[in-house]
Amino acid sequence: MSENLEGDRQAIAENRERTMHAENVGNAEFFRSACVEDVVVMPPGMRACVGRDAAVGFMRAFLAQFDLTIDYVSEEIRVDGDLAYDRGTYSQTLVPRTGGKAVSEKGNFLWIYGRGSDGTWRMSRVIWNANEPLPVQ
Repeated sequence: MSENLEGDRQAIAENRERTMHAENVGNAEFFRSACVEDVVVMPPGMRACVGRDAAVGFMRAFLAQFDLTIDYVSEEIRVDGDLAYDRGTYSQTLVPRTGGKAVSEKGNFLWIYGRGSDGTWRMSRVIWNANEPLPVQ
């Protein structure tokens, strides 16, 4: 168990900030170093993406479709040994790259982290959901 709980929480908060920056600038490759090899990403309304390559591919395809502006606000970071989670809210605006109306959304996120043998925290399980259902088209 880590003897530096506050340092662990700070490292996870910094991971969230780096993730937010990567998404806002469209950098899907960031997720290759930010996730464990067997990461599971659970997007709303879709099947889970299992594995780092699948997660990076999902983000690459998503960020190719949209200009994203997202803001994460953590409400809780809990560390227990080599596992931790970051839970909070997000607000985002998606602008289709092919043109069309921007969509704004607010919701919740839960990211579970694992600490590697090198002490680095990486995302292990990633889930989010919107506060309101998307409008039926």
